Amino acid sequence: ALVILTDWDEFRSVDLERLRPVMRAPLVIDGRNLFEPAQMRAHGFEYYSLGRGDAPAVPMAIAASVPALDGRNAAAVSTP
Repeated sequence: ALVILTDWDEFRSVDLERLRPVMRAPLVIDGRNLFEPAQMRAHGFEYYSLGRGDAPAVPMAIAASVPALDGRNAAAVSTP
């Protein structure tokens, strides 16, 4: 999976056709809204952007599987 937390040009200009085949899970969580959801789906990615009203929320199963900084499951330490 790829989590985008910066809007650097290196991320804006990534070659999506080269990126997709090398990813084990074609999941992109975009915290900077660098890409259009339709464009990412067309390239075969499961895509979630944060802060867009038209995009679905990140499924809880994905959010819960991200480890917290101290190694615990994030769902165990996050608040609703």
